[in-house]
Formats: sequence, structure tokens, C-alpha cells
Amino acid sequence: MEDIRSLIELSRSRGVILSKFDLSENTFVYVLTIDRPQVRNALDFEAMRSLRSYAAQIKSSLTESCLAVVLTGANDTFISGGDLKALQDQRSVTVAQEMSTLMRSTLKALQDLPCLLVCAADGAIVGGGAEVFIAADYRIMSAQAHIRFAQASLALSTGWGGARRLAQVLGRSKALALLLEGERLSSQSSLDLGLCHQVSKSMNALSCTLLWLKKFCYTPQALIGIKALLKDDSFNHIDELENEIFPHLWAHDEHWQAVDRLWSHRAGMKKTNKDVEEIQSMKPEFRSEARAEDGAISLNQAKRGLFIVLEGIDGAGTTSQAERLVAWLEEHQYSAYMTQEPSSGVIGRLTRQALRGEAIGHGQNLLPAESIALLFAADRADHWYNEIEPKLERGEVVVCDRYLYSSLAYQGLELPESWVRSLNMLYPQPDLLLFVEVDPAIASQRRDQRGLEADRYEVDELQIQIAKRYATICQEYEATFINGEQSLDEVTQACLAPLKSLLEMA
Repeated sequence: MEDIRSLIELSRSRGVILSKFDLSENTFVYVLTIDRPQVRNALDFEAMRSLRSYAAQIKSSLTESCLAVVLTGANDTFISGGDLKALQDQRSVTVAQEMSTLMRSTLKALQDLPCLLVCAADGAIVGGGAEVFIAADYRIMSAQAHIRFAQASLALSTGWGGARRLAQVLGRSKALALLLEGERLSSQSSLDLGLCHQVSKSMNALSCTLLWLKKFCYTPQALIGIKALLKDDSFNHIDELENEIFPHLWAHDEHWQAVDRLWSHRAGMKKTNKDVEEIQSMKPEFRSEARAEDGAISLNQAKRGLFIVLEGIDGAGTTSQAERLVAWLEEHQYSAYMTQEPSSGVIGRLTRQALRGEAIGHGQNLLPAESIALLFAADRADHWYNEIEPKLERGEVVVCDRYLYSSLAYQGLELPESWVRSLNMLYPQPDLLLFVEVDPAIASQRRDQRGLEADRYEVDELQIQIAKRYATICQEYEATFINGEQSLDEVTQACLAPLKSLLEMA
């Protein structure tokens, strides 16, 4: 791990720190750190002006020895947008135009530097923070980081150049979906989508960034030349349009009503959490009475629920373990729900028919692998948005037998994996991924004992290949591997161990 204690702090001003890190005897990087822990690194006007001042200072002092400017956040957070509480009295169109102009010019100044602009993000990247993140030439996230363009939820458009840059990175259609829906994307989903270039799984994002930059410390001019070749100013007219739209939305009543709802929601969450803490501190015999009052407060109601996924080849026992986990959760007073893929919905039923060879295509032929992959993706959309997500919003623990990783393992065997990944890139990662691993020969014996007719994938030769793919994919997504060849109870206890830890943290 790169020793970030070697950072040399040059100065700090209103929540922004300028540091220097020597990559070699001849090259270094500047590091700009947002350090406003009390507001999750949200930016007020003073912090914005400090950032702009540092950008100008770096430009004036830049030498050929500077390989990059790294923008990061302290306290396991990147930037959570504008500081709404500090700006709550600044509701005019004029003030919003000033803020928009200030941040757009700051990001442009950083982008226009001949050296690389790199964003290193841990934790939350939200709203305006996502606009800052997407402005970088190269973007690195830690495994725990997540990104969300939350502007629409506050009745706003982007105001710092984010829409134009997002369209450049993802294309108009995907950019539109992210901005309208405000979906929270994990680091892995961000990588799959192209929002970030690297995900650091073993160190924080800044350490990973400095280690990556060290590879180029002897060839800085090559990076500067490559960046110059790829400069694109063809979308500048969109920035001008944004500067007209954003200020009026900022000043509109709809925006501030949305802000009021957000603050009321947070205040309610704090009260609920306080009530839960009080219940937890009571003696056990009094807890049930307290929960019965005022709508039966429970840990599940205090925040969003947890999403647990079990994966494994056919015969691994994922269905039995999913049922057992839900039974344990309910026994311990959690509101839990079991589901599976293909789902029980109309598309899921059609998918099962296709797997059994009962859904016939044109010319009385079996559906091709491409159709199967599209059916799985269509079922997953219905399953996620209409079944799983609403239950998570209500605070339930959802345990799912198979999810998108099965598509990568099964359909990715027959089709280009990149295409299968693209079909599933927008679906969120679970809070806990359990991979129940068994030898394909043992799984085959279990399938035979069930006495059910095999589907198109339940063929021993295919299952051997799928098992290898599954293990690789689940390792990539940092699953917890469970030895599925143990007794039923032993496997259950192995699955419960990480689940209990997750519940304690939650």
C-alpha cells in the first residue's frame, strides 16, 4: 500500500487542503483534499472559492515535474454536493448563477491543466460531488464507494457541467436514465458502466491512485501529450444552456420544498434511530412492549433493508439455504422475504418455460441463447423494480436465490461476456453475496435425487464449465465462499456468520 503519510501538506483553507506527494526524485503530484466532516464534505461558497484559488495557484506554479492533480475527500467520503444548509438563504437566481459559474470555471481550470486530473473517491459521491468526479481524466473508487446523481430528487438539473460530461462518458441515453432516476451505483456497477476506471479492493482510493501514478513517473510527457490529443470542447454550448436552466430551478419553490422534505426525512430517521437505541438499551422483557407502541418500531424500520444473494451451480443447495436464512431472520424478529430468479413474475415464468424447452420460437425451433439472455435481463428488471426494491425501501431483508451473477456464469458461457454484462450493468450489487461451492459431480448426484427433468443447462459437461466460471465471477465480486459439501446445518451456520456480522453493522 502506498504510504499516504508521505503527503506533504502545503496549506489548508476553508475545508480544502493542498498537499504534495513525490512519486520519484523528478516527478510529483498535487493532492487537493476536501475536509469538511461535519457536512460529509459538502461544499459551501467558501470551500468552492478555496478550490478555485488552489486551481489557479497550481496553474501558476505548474512545472513539467508535476504528473497529476488528484482530487479526493477526507473521512471516507468524496463530496456530497453543495452544502444545502449553508446555502439555504441563498435562493435567488443570481446566487445560483454565481455558484454554477464558479464551479464550472473551477472544474474547467483543473481539466485544462496539461497534467492529468484524477479523482480518488472513498464512500459517497453524491449530487454535485458526482459532477466533480465525472470531470476527471481518470477516476478511481474504493470498493465501498458509491455514486448517485441525486439532482432530480431535489428538483434540480446539473449545475456544474455534469450533464454534458456524463453524456460524453456514457452517451445520451444512459446519461438521461442516471440523471432522471438517480440510481445509487456501487463501485463495481460504476466500473461496468464506465463511470470509473479502477476499483481498489485492498486499499483506499488515494493510495491506489498514487500507486497507479507511480507507473508513469518516468514518462510524464507521454501522458501530457495523450491528454492534449483527446481534448474535446465540442459540447461547450451545453454548459451555456446549463447556466440558464440550473439557476431558475435552484430558485424555484419545487427545489426548496424538496429540500424541506429531505431535512424532514433525515430528522425522522434520527428520531427513529434514537428510539431504536432506547429499545435496545431496555431489558429484554420490556422491548416487546416498546415495539408495540407507536407502530411497532423495529430495526428494519430504522433504515433501508438488506439485500442478500446466494449463488451456486444447480444442485449446490442455494434454495434450501435461502429458505433457512429467511426462517432464521423471522425467528429473530426481522421482517424477511425470500425470492428467486427466474422470478415468479410473468417474464420469469416464460424464462423457466424457455429453459425447459417449452417456449418455442419461429419455425418451431427452441429459443436461441440470445433470447434466453434477454429474457433473464427483462425478468431481472421486473423483479428488481417491482418486487425487490419496494421491500428494501420498507426495511425488509430480501434473500434472493440467484441474481445477475448467474447470467454472467450461464449465459456468458454461450455468448460474449461483455454483452451479457452490458445487459446487467444497471442492477445494484447486494449487501452480501454468498457463493455456495460444491463439486459438479456431487451437484449432479443431488440433481438426480430430485428426479426432475433437466433444463438446457443441467448437463454435467456444462456444469463443470459453469462451476469454474462461477468461482471466477464470484471472486471478482468479492463473494463469501461457502463450502456447500458440508452437512445442511453446517452450511447454514457458515452462511449465517457473515449475515450476522452484516446485521450488527447495520
